[in-house]
Amino acid sequence: MRRYTDRDRDEIVNKAIDISARNGWSARSGLEVARSLFNIKSFLIGLGSLLIAAFVIVVFVSDAFDSLKYNFNQKFHKCEENLIVENGHASTRDGLIHFSCRVCYDQDAYTIEPTEKIITKPLEMTFGCYGEYQRTETWIWEIDGVEYCEENIQILVIGDEVHSNPVIFEYGYPKTCTSDGLTDAIKCLDCNRIYLAEPIPMGHEVVRMGERAPDCINTGYTGDAVCQDCGFTLEYGTDIPPADHHYELKDSVEATCMRQGYTGDLTCTGCGEIKEHGEYTPETDHAYYYAGRHPYTGKYTYICVYCRRDEFRDTND
Repeated sequence: MRRYTDRDRDEIVNKAIDISARNGWSARSGLEVARSLFNIKSFLIGLGSLLIAAFVIVVFVSDAFDSLKYNFNQKFHKCEENLIVENGHASTRDGLIHFSCRVCYDQDAYTIEPTEKIITKPLEMTFGCYGEYQRTETWIWEIDGVEYCEENIQILVIGDEVHSNPVIFEYGYPKTCTSDGLTDAIKCLDCNRIYLAEPIPMGHEVVRMGERAPDCINTGYTGDAVCQDCGFTLEYGTDIPPADHHYELKDSVEATCMRQGYTGDLTCTGCGEIKEHGEYTPETDHAYYYAGRHPYTGKYTYICVYCRRDEFRDTND
């Protein structure tokens, strides 16, 4: 493909001849001027092409980067980190608030616990025997400093079933060690509800037998795990090593005015070994208590609580 058209070439040659004639140049100089004009125009055309190509490349790369960034955000972003409340609308029937994602604009509902719940109407029994109750509440959320409020929320509360007129609808049977049992089926005559019989898993009724605590002489025993219904031994016990001596104070006697006292011996409760003998304590003085005045002498009478000895005093000390 030619770089210039014939018209372009003729126009440049004519301009070169005109410049040469005005300046008195030779024909050869005119050809050199024409060649220079050709080179200048070629340079300008090339430079313009390069600038246009560079602009196109920059626009293309920018669009490609923006597209790549958008696709990356769309694929790897987390909606819960870019949520905004959608039109300030809160759906509180299930504790949900509707949000939209500022990245993908996807709308969804997220469970958010209210910051405050106000009971505006206490519990009312509405379903009789089934133990279901209803109350009215107001829920308040605070999100980014803005409060959202929903009133007259009906809350269904499941309580204990209260059947005032139950009868046995079908009798069950007990479990055994090798077969399942079944509870009785009950029917309420008020609401006609039938409580389905529940299975009782089979199994042994295990008790511990032969348990024995150890002492300082004899070993103990943890006992065998035995079924009290069929007598089958599920697990045998193990021996417990003898324990250390356990000492207690024995044979202590309190001293009185009639006898000596004794502090007692430190004796093992298991084997009877005496670790430490006690000591005798001397007799004590009489322990008198006031018994009134003598009917004939008028003196104050005191009697010892131990030996019953009388003592008459002129004053009531």
